[in-house]
Order: sequence, then structure tokens, then C-alpha cells
Amino acid sequence: MDTDVLVVGAGPTGLFVAAELTRAGISTTVIDKGNGPSTHSKALAVHARTLDTFATRQFASDVVERGLPVRVLRIFAGGTERAQLSIDDIASPYPYMLSLPQSVTERLLLDQLDAAGGGVEWNTELVDARDEEDGVTAHLDGAEERTVRARWLVGCDGAHSRVRQTADFGWAGEDIDAHFALIDAEIRSDVIDRSTAQIFVLDDGRNCGFVPLPGGGQRIILTLTEAPDAEVDRAFFQDQLTTHVDPDLDVQTDEWASYFSVRQRVVDTYRQGRVCLAGDAAHAHSPVGGQGMNTDLQDAHNLAWKLAAVIDGDADTRLLDTYEAERRPLAEQVVRLTGRGTRFIGRQSWWLRILRITALTLLAHVDFLRTRFLGAISQTGVTHTDSPLVQNPLGQAAGSLRAGYFAPNLSLADDGALHDHLSPTSHVALIPTGAPVPPPLTETELLVKRISESTLHAHDGPSSAVIVVRPDGYVGYSGSLDDDRTLREYLAEHGLAPHR
Repeated sequence: MDTDVLVVGAGPTGLFVAAELTRAGISTTVIDKGNGPSTHSKALAVHARTLDTFATRQFASDVVERGLPVRVLRIFAGGTERAQLSIDDIASPYPYMLSLPQSVTERLLLDQLDAAGGGVEWNTELVDARDEEDGVTAHLDGAEERTVRARWLVGCDGAHSRVRQTADFGWAGEDIDAHFALIDAEIRSDVIDRSTAQIFVLDDGRNCGFVPLPGGGQRIILTLTEAPDAEVDRAFFQDQLTTHVDPDLDVQTDEWASYFSVRQRVVDTYRQGRVCLAGDAAHAHSPVGGQGMNTDLQDAHNLAWKLAAVIDGDADTRLLDTYEAERRPLAEQVVRLTGRGTRFIGRQSWWLRILRITALTLLAHVDFLRTRFLGAISQTGVTHTDSPLVQNPLGQAAGSLRAGYFAPNLSLADDGALHDHLSPTSHVALIPTGAPVPPPLTETELLVKRISESTLHAHDGPSSAVIVVRPDGYVGYSGSLDDDRTLREYLAEHGLAPHR
């Protein structure tokens, strides 16, 4: 074999998969047909669960430092501010939406890959690939044509994925009759706030959103009734914004502009043989809510540690079946919810305009609705409680440490905080201070850490719990300290990799 894993696509998904695998000691080759990292802002929103994920690899602070936290969404209609939606009520150390251009996110992920000892072969594309019993044979076209033998192939090459096409994955869905134009621009306006996000429900029934960019400028998104006849550029937005938002607004400079319509797709399976798909190669949906890149990065985080365990021989390929079991239902949910949101904001009529204003106002003022909305948008509401990979003998008694929930960065009694000890190859077992180590844990090489009873109680957990946290930060097991049989069965059934 030339490499353990061939990753096709060096966007955020491919870079994160490759960094995780390389950090785990898996030989990884990354190719991309582009000539270097993206220079366009593209995806802008980095949500709380993505920052939680980065925290498990100890680089969330680097990401936050480069971005702009947005904590308030202001809602306007008829020239009047109707409501302010606070978006800081999120169950995370990062209670905001971080505004950060995708180009910067990619650079930070590329730094992670470089630090792990990996890199990217730019100007190289996949021609075709053949899945065989013991590996994948891939034909590449770059500086020269060549054939690469890999044990596994991971397609992270976007909505037009060559990997998906070559391996003949099913790709079904629908198109939505909705049209959007966006621009990143420096503007001058006394109406537009530079510290909050703003939505304007326009008099003609359309919508216009503004999100501040780090370093100045705004991401401006405008719904359209149909595909535009004219080019979407600075002049187009100048005309639209002075007519419908602020007659004195001046679009001074622009960095990037684009028009897009919406296609919704989910691949029929996330793995065929030795070929896996992740990110936009596996699902495509509306950009409403900024879910795309965040969902993609969660795919990468979920897949990489499982693939590393299989390659290292710590688990069989059944572990990879849980990648689809955990991630595909969430992709279907994102497609469903963003589709509804797109239809809600993308269609124009007087009664829909009134309904939008009412709905946004209710979100701002009704705590229950706001909490549900923010949990979905920030993805902090994502759990894997129905996964075959988690076991929760304690049931509801485990509180926020219930199996399938994302583990908060708990303070440890003996050594720092939980996320400091997670890696692509490390499960961490947590037991109360002073308690004997359960025999099943002494029979493995899992990293065992101590947690105080007060910390357990602060998260509604019992004082006699044993918690096993997976490499991706999700709780895999929540059980009683004296239930050796169930813990031993869990460890044996899931073939947990020893700590290295």
C-alpha cells in the first residue's frame, strides 16, 4: 500500500479528517484539484458545537481569536426595529455565532495538519477509483498521472464529488425554488450596526440579512424572487440596498459576490466497502442558518477516530457502520429544517411577510422557542442517544453526562480539564475522587481520570458514576461504579482502543 488513507478534497472537511488521522499516526495522502487554499470567504458561521469540537483538539482559542463573536440578532420591518434576539443563551463555553471567513478556517485547519506532520498535494485530482477487497486503487492526474494504492478512500470533495460519482453512490433529493444573492463588502450606513447581525423584512416581502465580518465589512444576503438578469456585483447590491434598506447606504468596496439557488440531497449511504464520504460530498442543503460547514466538520470528527481505530486493528469495520448511524439522521434533519427555513424566507407574499415578522418576534421574546431554536442552530442540541455505540445504564440519572451527550470540559481533580486529554486515539474514563478503579478499567489501557463529587453533582450526575468519553468528546458510557459486568460488556463489545 502507498498510504493508509487517500483523502480527496482539502476544504475544511478534508483538512480536519486528514489532521485527525495524521495525529493518530495513520499515513494519509491528501489531494485537491485547486492550486491552494480558498481565498474566498464562503461559509462564514462557526457555531458553538464546532468550537466545542475544536476545543477537544486544543485549538478553539486560536479560532476564536481570529473571528468576531456575534451575540445579538436585530430584526427590522417597515423601517422599525421590531425585536432583538439574544443568541448567547447556548449551552457551551462559546455562547455566540463566530463570524469567520471559510478561507481563515481552512488556513487554521491546514496549520493543524502541518503541525501533525501532514500536507496537501495541490493541483491533483482523482480520475477514477476501484474499490477492491484489500484496498482502493485510485488513478490521479496532477504534475504527472499516477496510480495510488490506499487501504481506504475518503471523499471530502464537495457537492460535485468525483469520489461519489466514481463509486456510484446514490444521490437523491430535490431543488427548491428559492434564490439568493450575497456579497462581502465594506459599506457606509448609519442604519447598519457593525457589532450585531441584522435581518430586514422588506416591504416587497423579501429579506435582507447583514452579518459583520472580522476586521470590518459586512456579509450581505438578499433573497430574490427569481434568478437575476444582471450580474450580482457591487452595482447590483448598491441599487437593491438603497431602494429597500437605506437610501443613504454606500457600498464602498466588495471582496466577493455570488448568486445561488438551493439543492437538497443526501447520499444513500455514507460508506460502500472501503470508500467513505463526508461533508458536502454526502449532503447538500440550503445555507440558511449557516449549518453547512459546521455539519461537515462534525462528520469529519466522527469519522476520523473510528477509521483510525479500524486501521490500527483496535476495532473491526462494524465501528464504521456507526458513522452513518450517527451522522446520516442528522444530515437528513439539517436538510429538512433548512429546507423549511428556505421556503419560509424565500417565498414572497404579504401574508408570509407578516408571518415572518411575527415568528421572529416570538423567537426573541419566548424563552422556550428561543432555547429550541438556538440549540438547533448552534448544533449544541445534537446527541447520539440512539446510537448503537453508546450505552446508558444510568438512564436519566446521568444528567448532562448521559451517554450520547457531548461531554462538557469538566474540571478534573487530578490533572487539568477533560478536553486536554482527548485525542483521536484516546477514550477517557472518569471516576469519582477516592473511588477504587473498577476492575474492567484495570484490564484495559484506557486513560482513567478523577472527577470530584461536586463536579458530578453540578452536572446532575450521581456520585458513584463511571463515565467513558469517546475521542470525539461524546459520552459513550454512563454507568454505576459497582456495575462491573455491564462496563466489561461495553468495553468488550465496542473494542475500545487502548490509550497511547
